[in-house]
Amino acid sequence: MYDISPMVILYSDRRRPLSYFLTGSLSVIGGMFTIAGLFDSAVYSAERNLARKVELGKST
Repeated sequence: MYDISPMVILYSDRRRPLSYFLTGSLSVIGGMFTIAGLFDSAVYSAERNLARKVELGKST
C-alpha cells in the first residue's frame, strides 16, 4: 500500500541587494571589453601580417 501525500511548494519573493546587480552588470561589461580586446588584437595582427606580405610582394 502506498501513502501519497501532497507536495508543498513554498514561494517567497525576496529582493536581492544592489551589490548583486552591480556585480552582474560589471561582469557582463568586463566580458564585453575582453571579447572586444581579443577581436581588436586579432584584426590588428591580421592587418599587420598582410601589410608585411604586401611589402615583400608575397600577397596573392
